[in-house]
Amino acid sequence: MVRTIALLLTGLLLTCSSVAQQTSQPVRLNLTWYLDATADMDIAAGELPQATVRHLTTSTFFPLAWQLYQSPDVSTTLCISSETLKALVDYVARLREFIDLNNNTIDADSYLKKYGGETDPWLDILLKPSTALSAKELDMMLNISKKQKHHAFSVSESVLKRFPEYAQLLPSDMQVGQIIGTQNRALYTVRDRIRIKFFYTIAHFDLSLLTTKYVLPLYAANGRLIDPRTGRGQALTLELTDYFTCDNNNTPDNLTDDRYELARPIGEDDCQRLVVETYKMMEMVLFMLRQGTKAPAGITQSKNSKEKQKTYNIDVATTPAFNALLPLLIDFSAAQDALGEAADLPLKLHAQADAKAHVMRAAYRFKSWIGELPKGFVPHALMVSQASLGLYEELGKVWLLCPKEALAKALKKDKSQIQPAEIASPYQAKGSKVWLLFDETDAVESLKSRLQAKNWQEEMRTWFESLSMYAGSQNLLTLCIDLSMLLHHNLQASQFLSTFFNAINVQSKGKKSSIITLRPSALFEAQPKSKQSQIKQLNALPLSANMSLETWIDNKEKQLAWTYLALVRADLEKTNVAPPPTDVECKPLKASKAQAESGCTAEQRAWFELYAAQQAFWFERYGQKVAESNSELEEMDRNFRAHLEQVYEQLARAGIAVERRTLAPIILPQERRPQRMLDANEIQCDGLLTEAEWFESAGVFSPDHAEDLPLEKCYYGITNDAFYFAAVAKSDNLKALLSDTTVRLSLLLAFEENSVLEFPLRPVKQAGSQLKLAISEKALEVIVPYSELRLANRIGFLGAIAGQKRVHDKDAYLGMALSWQKGEKVVRFPKENFRTVQEDIVNTVEVRFELDLSAYPTARRAELEILKPQLSAQKILLRDDGRQGDEKRNDKIWSARLRLRRGELIEYRYWVEQKSEGLERPRVWRVDDGVNTPGRAVVQDTFEKLVR
Repeated sequence: MVRTIALLLTGLLLTCSSVAQQTSQPVRLNLTWYLDATADMDIAAGELPQATVRHLTTSTFFPLAWQLYQSPDVSTTLCISSETLKALVDYVARLREFIDLNNNTIDADSYLKKYGGETDPWLDILLKPSTALSAKELDMMLNISKKQKHHAFSVSESVLKRFPEYAQLLPSDMQVGQIIGTQNRALYTVRDRIRIKFFYTIAHFDLSLLTTKYVLPLYAANGRLIDPRTGRGQALTLELTDYFTCDNNNTPDNLTDDRYELARPIGEDDCQRLVVETYKMMEMVLFMLRQGTKAPAGITQSKNSKEKQKTYNIDVATTPAFNALLPLLIDFSAAQDALGEAADLPLKLHAQADAKAHVMRAAYRFKSWIGELPKGFVPHALMVSQASLGLYEELGKVWLLCPKEALAKALKKDKSQIQPAEIASPYQAKGSKVWLLFDETDAVESLKSRLQAKNWQEEMRTWFESLSMYAGSQNLLTLCIDLSMLLHHNLQASQFLSTFFNAINVQSKGKKSSIITLRPSALFEAQPKSKQSQIKQLNALPLSANMSLETWIDNKEKQLAWTYLALVRADLEKTNVAPPPTDVECKPLKASKAQAESGCTAEQRAWFELYAAQQAFWFERYGQKVAESNSELEEMDRNFRAHLEQVYEQLARAGIAVERRTLAPIILPQERRPQRMLDANEIQCDGLLTEAEWFESAGVFSPDHAEDLPLEKCYYGITNDAFYFAAVAKSDNLKALLSDTTVRLSLLLAFEENSVLEFPLRPVKQAGSQLKLAISEKALEVIVPYSELRLANRIGFLGAIAGQKRVHDKDAYLGMALSWQKGEKVVRFPKENFRTVQEDIVNTVEVRFELDLSAYPTARRAELEILKPQLSAQKILLRDDGRQGDEKRNDKIWSARLRLRRGELIEYRYWVEQKSEGLERPRVWRVDDGVNTPGRAVVQDTFEKLVR
């Protein structure tokens, strides 16, 4: 009996020992930090459209570079996208010329003279005196036009709470979260402008930069960065602690309630200093990348033996150039297979050479700027396929990061059925030597959700413990982390990274470490050939991405864009013009510069324009819907087609004959009124219509239902002196068509109480007319000076006797229509009445209706109904939110602002949730100017009290 018990205990102990041995294996972790700031912008434009590269450098890239420098024991991987790397190198190279590191200053005037308009517009705004900002720059900063997506107050509510003086500058017509602006735009001073651009820049700095002095492993002498191997210089420092005083509300561990107040006045030199500090951070990021390759760098650490030497323990990877979707460039049939035969795909693109060029260009850039070839590739959107593997093989031993979806397809499983040991294993596809790693997105999403918790530090420790399921002696768990997507507004990168790396150190140190951080290259290089043959094999790598393939090809707009790309590429290929070598980069071509100064020939630029049209974000954004306005997507469409049209333009410059294709807009224009008065200085009345001349401020309409009308897209608007009209023809014979005397196209202008003038649009100039008309085979443009819109002068008997005429007032009503007559058939657009170009400001009054609901404080909705129009009978929503005519938010005075004709007798009533006979009873009022307020009037009524 005793012997039996002893045997059982021995077996139990062995079993427990076996279990303990199995569970004690550490998780081998490949942390891949993804650095990208260019995925959603046209990186081939003359300058970056936003300051995203700078902002991500100061908010996430630099804190990561510093944390990794402080953590040499942690092995990790960095992937910087090829276009973000290029942007960083461009920033640094340009700024380095004009920065004096001894004095922490920049020669702003010289920089702007040489590079103004070539980097990003917000950098120019920072460097310019606030008194010298153009109207466009002021609009970018203050959103005067109400159309700017990115402006100086497009920040989060938490940022404004953090900087109360920033919030005080918020204009009264803006609201950020629960913060309502109080600043009158008309009262902004020059000092206010300086502080606005300063705060907007600081808002994108990690908060640690405002409270901590950083001594960088970079050195300078004579005002310039140096290599300490050639002479000892001064260590660079980052210190912005003199700008703010911080009140932490006695919660030093909680940054969300910290408040920062300016410690001293801010001037233009402080804005320029922020540029210098940003430059240092960019140099630090490049230093990190170069140290990761262990290659000689132009800037390195001091060799002083007394100083503690630190080295980065990282692999550095990149992405294909131009953020291109390589598998879709190579073989569209794979997409057909992935989506099924029912999918209606566009004209198929066969651009294997382009896909290879994107990989080789990225590799060349990397070796030129970093020092050696990348260790691996992280394709845009992780899009991979079996056919694309050969592109990477030419670079030798590299690894490729793939989406979990690809592994699921290869193993013929649902993603939810993938086991931890399967996702955490390196693979190779049959017939390929490229190492395949798969991104465990579920673990990263779990971390992201845990960071939302109030006790996120404890949640992070729990998250690390949950990774134990991926443990295994042959496993390698890859987590691709994009800090800009992971962190929320109240969590700073430095705060997260410090906690994250401390947790790694706790988990990885000691005899029983539960986590080992590994670089993929170290693992593969240490792998014996006998072991390499045992690497898990996949029969094939199916076409997959980290998003559904429909993201890029699922609707008619996207498919037409692919078709345009395929057609233009085929035209370019027929010319036998050789693609540019990988060492050629085309610089933005300014009108003032010769082609030779751009770094490439016209033929090479034609290819670069094609490459620019292959960026993934074009196809991702086609088919999207914008809630407020379609103008942003129309502009994107215009830019995409401009790249393709430039292919033909550059070939023509090179003297190569090729028939140009007409690339009609992919996004049909949404009809809209003019957004503001046209700038006549930007419009050339030459019949060669360009959307850039008209798009920003013109009204737009398409007379689709008027099938016989020879025009398909029309623009219109006014200036102080004239009415402007332009139109694109449906076919390329407009000039010849209008020369035919049997047809007649007329512009009808209505003004001043049913007065209508007809202007026939013919190529032949009409005698005595001041009308300007330019017609080509594709477009027409018309300028009608107000001097052509004359009426008899009604002011005084003598004026009428003398036959004097008075000129149309630009603030008076103006309507337009088009008439097309062919034989006896007449087509008019619109069929009845006129399209309003200008509301009548001269003969109308701006009326604000005010309903006092103080006696009904719980009211949630109020409406005004006009019973006798001009306005058609309708209910108009009253507001109490400080917008659209309402003067003050939540004051129980509900308002609406309308423009009504002076002298008109109108009948109106109100509707509220609580029935009120007094309000619902119609009342009458004759429209007239208010006392001492010409052109404006206020109608005031009170709940349960009849005022009129």
